[in-house]
Amino acid sequence: MAGEREQSALGAVLRRWRDALEHWWSGADSRRDPLERWWDTVDSGQVPDGPPIERLAADLRRLAGESVRLHADHRVSARAFHLHVTELAYDETLLMACGALGVETGTATAPLGSTRRLELEVELARRGLLW
Repeated sequence: MAGEREQSALGAVLRRWRDALEHWWSGADSRRDPLERWWDTVDSGQVPDGPPIERLAADLRRLAGESVRLHADHRVSARAFHLHVTELAYDETLLMACGALGVETGTATAPLGSTRRLELEVELARRGLLW
Protein backbone atom coordinates (compact mmCIF):
# COMPACT_ATOMS: atom_id res chain seq x y z
CA MET A 1 0.00 0.00 0.00
CA ALA A 2 2.74 2.46 0.96
CA GLY A 3 4.77 1.42 -2.09
CA GLU A 4 1.84 2.21 -4.36
CA ARG A 5 1.49 5.67 -2.81
CA GLU A 6 5.23 6.33 -3.25
CA GLN A 7 5.11 5.18 -6.88
CA SER A 8 2.04 7.32 -7.52
CA ALA A 9 3.75 10.35 -5.97
CA LEU A 10 6.90 9.78 -8.04
CA GLY A 11 4.79 9.42 -11.18
CA ALA A 12 3.04 12.70 -10.40
CA VAL A 13 6.39 14.46 -9.95
CA LEU A 14 7.64 13.09 -13.27
CA ARG A 15 4.45 14.17 -15.06
CA ARG A 16 4.72 17.71 -13.62
CA TRP A 17 8.40 17.88 -14.61
CA ARG A 18 7.69 16.73 -18.17
CA ASP A 19 4.73 19.13 -18.44
CA ALA A 20 6.96 22.00 -17.31
CA LEU A 21 9.62 21.05 -19.84
CA GLU A 22 7.04 20.78 -22.61
CA HIS A 23 5.60 24.18 -21.68
CA TRP A 24 9.08 25.70 -21.67
CA TRP A 25 9.87 24.14 -25.05
CA SER A 26 6.69 25.40 -26.70
CA GLY A 27 7.77 29.03 -26.42
CA ALA A 28 11.52 28.79 -25.96
CA ASP A 29 12.83 28.54 -29.49
CA SER A 30 11.46 29.80 -32.77
CA ARG A 31 14.01 27.92 -34.87
CA ARG A 32 13.00 24.94 -36.96
CA ASP A 33 12.10 21.79 -35.00
CA PRO A 34 15.16 19.51 -34.60
CA LEU A 35 13.00 16.44 -35.17
CA GLU A 36 12.03 17.87 -38.57
CA ARG A 37 15.72 18.42 -39.38
CA TRP A 38 16.43 14.84 -38.36
CA TRP A 39 13.56 13.60 -40.55
CA ASP A 40 14.96 15.58 -43.50
CA THR A 41 18.18 13.54 -43.28
CA VAL A 42 16.16 10.32 -43.29
CA ASP A 43 13.92 11.58 -46.10
CA SER A 44 16.95 12.57 -48.20
CA GLY A 45 18.25 9.00 -48.23
CA GLN A 46 20.93 9.49 -45.60
CA VAL A 47 20.88 6.62 -43.17
CA PRO A 48 21.11 7.52 -39.47
CA ASP A 49 23.96 5.87 -37.58
CA GLY A 50 21.88 4.57 -34.68
CA PRO A 51 18.38 3.40 -33.90
CA PRO A 52 15.39 5.53 -35.00
CA ILE A 53 14.68 8.46 -32.70
CA GLU A 54 11.16 7.11 -32.02
CA ARG A 55 12.67 3.91 -30.66
CA LEU A 56 15.10 5.87 -28.48
CA ALA A 57 12.22 7.94 -27.08
CA ALA A 58 10.22 4.77 -26.34
CA ASP A 59 13.26 3.20 -24.66
CA LEU A 60 13.80 6.31 -22.53
CA ARG A 61 10.12 6.27 -21.50
CA ARG A 62 10.28 2.56 -20.59
CA LEU A 63 13.58 2.85 -18.69
CA ALA A 64 12.43 5.96 -16.78
CA GLY A 65 9.29 4.09 -15.72
CA GLU A 66 11.33 1.09 -14.63
CA SER A 67 13.61 3.33 -12.57
CA VAL A 68 10.61 4.91 -10.83
CA ARG A 69 9.18 1.43 -10.16
CA LEU A 70 12.47 0.17 -8.71
CA HIS A 71 12.87 3.23 -6.48
CA ALA A 72 9.38 2.68 -5.07
CA ASP A 73 9.40 -1.12 -4.67
CA HIS A 74 11.65 -2.20 -1.82
CA ARG A 75 10.66 -5.85 -2.27
CA VAL A 76 12.56 -6.37 -5.55
CA SER A 77 15.36 -8.87 -5.08
CA ALA A 78 18.81 -7.47 -5.93
CA ARG A 79 17.14 -4.05 -6.15
CA ALA A 80 20.41 -2.10 -6.12
CA PHE A 81 21.78 -4.11 -9.04
CA HIS A 82 18.56 -3.76 -11.07
CA LEU A 83 18.43 -0.03 -10.39
CA HIS A 84 22.09 0.44 -11.35
CA VAL A 85 21.67 -1.49 -14.62
CA THR A 86 18.45 0.37 -15.46
CA GLU A 87 20.09 3.74 -14.89
CA LEU A 88 23.12 2.75 -16.98
CA ALA A 89 20.82 1.71 -19.82
CA TYR A 90 18.90 4.99 -19.46
CA ASP A 91 22.12 7.02 -19.61
CA GLU A 92 23.38 5.13 -22.69
CA THR A 93 20.03 5.64 -24.43
CA LEU A 94 20.06 9.32 -23.45
CA LEU A 95 23.52 9.71 -25.02
CA MET A 96 22.36 7.96 -28.22
CA ALA A 97 19.36 10.32 -28.41
CA CYS A 98 21.72 13.26 -27.97
CA GLY A 99 23.83 11.98 -30.84
CA ALA A 100 20.77 11.51 -33.05
CA LEU A 101 19.60 15.09 -32.46
CA GLY A 102 23.03 16.72 -32.52
CA VAL A 103 23.21 17.60 -28.83
CA GLU A 104 26.82 18.14 -27.78
CA THR A 105 27.76 15.71 -25.00
CA GLY A 106 31.50 16.29 -24.93
CA THR A 107 33.25 13.29 -23.45
CA ALA A 108 30.25 12.21 -21.39
CA THR A 109 29.87 8.47 -20.86
CA ALA A 110 27.53 6.38 -18.75
CA PRO A 111 27.03 6.53 -15.86
CA LEU A 112 26.14 10.20 -15.95
CA GLY A 113 26.04 12.38 -12.87
CA SER A 114 22.58 13.58 -11.92
CA THR A 115 23.34 17.18 -12.94
CA ARG A 116 24.71 16.21 -16.35
CA ARG A 117 21.79 13.81 -16.92
CA LEU A 118 19.32 16.61 -16.16
CA GLU A 119 21.15 19.04 -18.48
CA LEU A 120 20.95 16.54 -21.34
CA GLU A 121 17.28 15.76 -20.62
CA VAL A 122 16.43 19.47 -20.67
CA GLU A 123 18.31 19.98 -23.95
CA LEU A 124 16.59 17.01 -25.60
CA ALA A 125 13.21 18.29 -24.40
CA ARG A 126 14.09 21.77 -25.68
CA ARG A 127 14.77 20.23 -29.05
CA GLY A 128 11.37 18.54 -29.10
CA LEU A 129 12.03 14.98 -27.94
CA LEU A 130 9.26 13.73 -25.65
CA TRP A 131 9.48 10.50 -23.72
